[in-house]
Amino acid sequence: MKKAARQDSRTVLDFDNISFSYAGEPTIENVSFAVQKGDFLGIIGPNGAGKSTLFKIALGLEKPTSGSVKLFGKKQADFSDWHRIGFVPQKVQFDPNFPASVFEVAAMGLAQKPGLLMLSDEQKCAVKEALHEVGLENQADKRIGELSGGQMQRAFLGRALVAKPDLLLLDEPTTGIDSQQQEKFCCLLERLNKAGITIVIISHDLTFMSYLVNKVICLNRRVFFCGHPKDISKSGALPKAYGHAVHAITHDHEHGA
Repeated sequence: MKKAARQDSRTVLDFDNISFSYAGEPTIENVSFAVQKGDFLGIIGPNGAGKSTLFKIALGLEKPTSGSVKLFGKKQADFSDWHRIGFVPQKVQFDPNFPASVFEVAAMGLAQKPGLLMLSDEQKCAVKEALHEVGLENQADKRIGELSGGQMQRAFLGRALVAKPDLLLLDEPTTGIDSQQQEKFCCLLERLNKAGITIVIISHDLTFMSYLVNKVICLNRRVFFCGHPKDISKSGALPKAYGHAVHAITHDHEHGA
């Protein structure tokens, strides 16, 4: 019994037999997996596989048709510490001409509701720390629309980090940025994970995922594989999930080394 209690205390996110339908069409079927403290989990799968929907369910933005979700050991309905979860969506909807500085965008991660955000000295320090974490402390006064694609992604990551989350959810965070910026972004994520933040990331880049994560889930409505990246090719899960041959290049990379 004590052993089970210790295991539960490490469980950050738990999906138990989750199904979800949209307009009568099933998009997720009987999905079960758990994310443990310190994990760096990657979710892969074809377009329309339900990957982003899983994040929406985790964040309480969508309700599953069946099954249950636990966050940090609590039933989702009883969970209130949402500051413990940081989220970077695939596409951030904003007007690039909106006259907000990088500092102000990062500070939005502290807002509990829309409107004027009056920051205490402690909160201002938290924003500066988050921008330092993502390497944008020298860009704090620049208008957000003036940043490059890679810098902008780091700014939105700073917004997610400002409340010091324990769990970070990222949906295709490297889409639209060049390979050099992708590499910098990935190094940043790895450093955050080593510092103790549990990360779940959605990506289409199998090579990138195999290098970065220590666990991978292959999803297409249901889970076809859950395990170490180096085992996914020999599992036969990729052609089943994608409906055609898929070749994953894996790296001899010891996560956390």
